[in-house]
Amino acid sequence: MRTRRNRRRLCAAVVAAGVVVSGCQAHPGDAPTVDDRQLGERDGGENPSPHDAATAEAARTVTVGVDSFAGNLNPHVIGGVSPVTAEVASLTLPSAFIPRQATGAGGPQPVTAAGEEAGDVDRVLNRDLLTSATVTAGDAAAPTAVRYEITPQAQWSDGTPITGSDFQYLRDMMVSSPGVADPSGYERIDSVEVSGGGRTVDVTFRGPYAGWHSLFRDLLPSHIYRSEAKDFQTMMDGAVAASGGPFQVHSVDAGRGVIELTRNDRYWGSTPAATDKLALTTVPSAATGAQMLRTGQIQMYLTRPGQTTGRTLAQVPGVRTGEVDRRVMLGLFFNQGSPLVADRDRRAALASVLDPALIAQITTGREDVTVPSRPEVPSGDPAAVTAEPGAQGAPARPLRIAAATDDTSAVIAARTVVDEFTTAGVDATVVTVAPADLYGSYLPEGEVDAVVAWQTTDDTARDYADHYTCGRSARAVTTPSRPVPGLTAETPTATSTTAPAAPGATSGT
Repeated sequence: MRTRRNRRRLCAAVVAAGVVVSGCQAHPGDAPTVDDRQLGERDGGENPSPHDAATAEAARTVTVGVDSFAGNLNPHVIGGVSPVTAEVASLTLPSAFIPRQATGAGGPQPVTAAGEEAGDVDRVLNRDLLTSATVTAGDAAAPTAVRYEITPQAQWSDGTPITGSDFQYLRDMMVSSPGVADPSGYERIDSVEVSGGGRTVDVTFRGPYAGWHSLFRDLLPSHIYRSEAKDFQTMMDGAVAASGGPFQVHSVDAGRGVIELTRNDRYWGSTPAATDKLALTTVPSAATGAQMLRTGQIQMYLTRPGQTTGRTLAQVPGVRTGEVDRRVMLGLFFNQGSPLVADRDRRAALASVLDPALIAQITTGREDVTVPSRPEVPSGDPAAVTAEPGAQGAPARPLRIAAATDDTSAVIAARTVVDEFTTAGVDATVVTVAPADLYGSYLPEGEVDAVVAWQTTDDTARDYADHYTCGRSARAVTTPSRPVPGLTAETPTATSTTAPAAPGATSGT
């Protein structure tokens, strides 16, 4: 059984007057700019002074306050389901289909030609990347084959063309890497064939697939990552190798809590960056964010709202506030690879002692959090889970509830879950693990019994497939970077071994 925690609104946008920026959008608007000729006039026609040059640079920078973030900018891993990672990806990585509101000044460009399909009403063909996406076999709504034609101008920021190899690489990684988010659609792909000098991509599915428009989001530069044999979980720690969007990542300093994006001068699209630099800086609280808006230190503030966030920010003169539903939730997932929770009745007994609403309130600091209705579960003795030996003679031990070390909300929720288990008489402990180790080693090896993690909400058939079914592909099991205190002394011993550890296999039934 999966216990769901939090489907509340997660992204509050605060916009300072005079700066045309919209929250959770792919293309920030113009920042205030200073004409270089004006600077020269101030200096008697000579070159601008260092002070004036610094002023001009600051004027061409939009600074956005954000919540804390991890340094991993890979949007395809489970740890990448965060507002900051999603925003950076939307600005730097191209997608076959994009949200309707993210299109440029010319408005959305739905696919209307014969044999083509725009997908769902919220996503439209990205005509900056593709000239067409044509259904070549099967029904238009649920095709068995699709042809993508890449626009000749599309290129990465290092000058390398965007090609079908980038489509192939993403599909390969999504079906073979541990800890990836929403892999089920890629597992439906039978083949990805490239022709036409790399500009034509023919994708064949194993059967009719209605969710094809959701594939190939946030393409990655395969010519860099594949050639360097980078680990998919960690290859984007602290950097993005190349950009295919209007901005490129200039620097990432997770310690200081600052990400700097600069204009991608090689961007070919219809809506280039109107700002020279976009800086994302962590803000510790709504009160601090309000003061930084007052003083002009930030021009926009994106945060997960607390109980009084809206009222705090609304007091700042000239500031507009709004909330955006990010369609994500924090969930507890039992690991069927663990001998302690392999039995469905045991999982149900454990879930029956948890209070999702209370855990969500403690995790978010809000009393008005929306929590899905609690499912009916059979009664049972949850303490019996650790009172008996596990399957295959595994000895009794504390129930291990894991969370990624870089996800503060998940860690808080995991601790609260353990508190509730302990109160109910279940011997349980919290294990915080680096994401690569958690999803690449300890989860598939059954070293942890449950994990608290973010996921998208279940709104489509693909969502349910991602969260409730086992994958077709064998995923690599890696050797952890370091032993974790409290876990068994034995650890996975080979990086080349594989096991069926698709995310769906860890979510329970």
